[in-house]
Amino acid sequence: MSSLSTTSSLRPASLEARARVRVLARIADLYLADALKQLFEETKRDPDPAAVARWRAPVEAALGHIDRQLDGGVYAVGDRMSTADCGLPPLLDFVRRS
Repeated sequence: MSSLSTTSSLRPASLEARARVRVLARIADLYLADALKQLFEETKRDPDPAAVARWRAPVEAALGHIDRQLDGGVYAVGDRMSTADCGLPPLLDFVRRS
């Protein structure tokens, strides 16, 4: 049986960084994903500007919450890739397309 190679974890080492990664995931799950889905649904058909604005506001609010949790560096939290760097890009790509 071959031994498993040692790989780095996608969980940060510090408890504070781990908590920030979880906060980013919760913001994305609870606030960004649903509002973004509703915004896309609204824009697929003949969009009503009031409805688009109604769903755009929570998307922008969630992005503000996410932005405040980011380190501003190459990675979302800390100095190496974490689960936040895996989970946020797909949603942020949808935001970019909206």
